[in-house]
Amino acid sequence: MKIAIILTGHVRHSLNHQNLLNIINKIKNLGECDIYVCTSNKKEHSTITWYNTDHILQKEILTAEEIDNFIKYKKLHIYDEPNYSQEIKNILWAKSPLSFVGVKNFYISIQKCIDMLDREYDFVFRLRFDYHKFDYANYTNDIIKVIKNFNNFNNKIFYSVKVKNARGEDSFFFSSKENFNKIIKYILDNFKEIENFGKNVNYYFMPEDLIKYSCEKQQIKYISIGT
Repeated sequence: MKIAIILTGHVRHSLNHQNLLNIINKIKNLGECDIYVCTSNKKEHSTITWYNTDHILQKEILTAEEIDNFIKYKKLHIYDEPNYSQEIKNILWAKSPLSFVGVKNFYISIQKCIDMLDREYDFVFRLRFDYHKFDYANYTNDIIKVIKNFNNFNNKIFYSVKVKNARGEDSFFFSSKENFNKIIKYILDNFKEIENFGKNVNYYFMPEDLIKYSCEKQQIKYISIGT
């Protein structure tokens, strides 16, 4: 089996933790595996989201050498984080504070990583750096439990992992490269429509809700795996 791991998102404190590496090592046991990394030069983003950002990390700049020392990858892209205008830094709708521009940048980085893939893969896994944040929910073990049962999955379906008593689907999902391209492209091409959808949701809206929305629009089967 040929597998691509696309690793995106801000690194935060994750380079000092083992959680991500534990997950990657389990995925590597499934077959031939290549890792692609696309991340910001800022260790923490400057937009307001559902949690309090680390203002010390916002001032730290990530270097390629730090990634080299952390993980062996096939391709790496570190982009300059855009300067967000003040009017979008704190957008409040429903119950959840979130920046739509931050969310869009989240999907742009995933698309950049998908575009870096230079051969065909049976499965693509999207990971984020900061799984150490989810220790409270035992999230790393939940993901590893899913990987151990991987023979039951079909790459024509889009899967995400949701832990008990926690929202987590934006952290770990997997499918075919074709599905990723369709889903992410739809989100980016129709972001105004997506934005309106998000503003009308009457619960804690999260970035993975856009994945579900895009799957529904394109009739791609989406399964959230509860643990």
